[in-house]
Amino acid sequence: MGIFHELGELSLTEADIIRTTIKKKKPELVKPYKIRFIKGCIHNGMTKTKAKELFEQLMIFSLYSFNRSHSASYSYIGYVSQLLKVNYQIEFITALLDYADKEERKKIFNYLNKEQIKFRLPHINKSKEKFYLKGNTIIFPFNVMNGVGKKASVVIVEKQPYDSFEDFFNRIEKRKCNKRIIVNLIISGVFDDFGIPQDLINQFFSLRKEKVPEELVNLSKRKWLTLKNNVLNLQVVSLKRLYSKKLKDLNVYEMINTYDEFENKQIGEPVAVLGKVLRFKEIDSKRGKMAFINLADGDNNYKIICWSEFWKAFGITLKIGSVLVVMGYKKMGRDKETQIELDRGGKIWKI
Repeated sequence: MGIFHELGELSLTEADIIRTTIKKKKPELVKPYKIRFIKGCIHNGMTKTKAKELFEQLMIFSLYSFNRSHSASYSYIGYVSQLLKVNYQIEFITALLDYADKEERKKIFNYLNKEQIKFRLPHINKSKEKFYLKGNTIIFPFNVMNGVGKKASVVIVEKQPYDSFEDFFNRIEKRKCNKRIIVNLIISGVFDDFGIPQDLINQFFSLRKEKVPEELVNLSKRKWLTLKNNVLNLQVVSLKRLYSKKLKDLNVYEMINTYDEFENKQIGEPVAVLGKVLRFKEIDSKRGKMAFINLADGDNNYKIICWSEFWKAFGITLKIGSVLVVMGYKKMGRDKETQIELDRGGKIWKI
């Protein structure tokens, strides 16, 4: 503002308009003021050439300029946040979880596992309406679950503690904690102190004098764990653990790399990963059809390139959500991102 007002002889109002347009990264809106700015600069002793150069410099500067007071504020917040994270790590993460959205919580949850920070998933007598710290353990609230909102969390906490599932069922306010919410609570493991999920589901519908829905009858342990991951919207149980029996039957369990192990592998080294298909695309190349597959295990993503010779020989039918074990070689793609390439020596198992 100072340069445009004092050197370019524009009014403070006009200088403020220019400041606003520069802040919004719209330098083209400043150009109508160019002639008057140059005249003002010449009037203040600059040559026309220098005045034009200065104007162009200001336009280039507008592409990356940032308000000084904002810069100072953000720098201070960044410094304090880093100070708290380093010196009060668990307290900082606990507070951060309360303000994070679902996708951010997934990343923080993976961070908790990676840093071996203790946490407790929702528990009927220990969880509250917000994340809180008990000793060195972060206690998750009820509302991290899909379909469990603030009203349900409040009524559950108000009636704590509960002696049994039946005690909970008899005392809870059904209008605010309805059937769908209670089923999700059971699936998430909230009542695990009172029994296994299948028995609790049977008990719940018996108390309601209703038939257990077909989709919740005699489910396998793996199916319950899958439902738990979905309800909590977190990768609570790793895919490797979830499919451990099948992986051992295929003799590939010990070969599968964690994401950290994959990251530490050198370019060209063999790797083996496990993940769910997020997306895939089959295209025609000069040598025939090939495929690009994106796999995910929790928050970790892998980019898979299936060259035509391999893809033709493999001949698998994929769909979103398919679980695959992929063995190939770590390579560097054209976009400078690491990927796994599958050619003649590669293998895929559909779990």
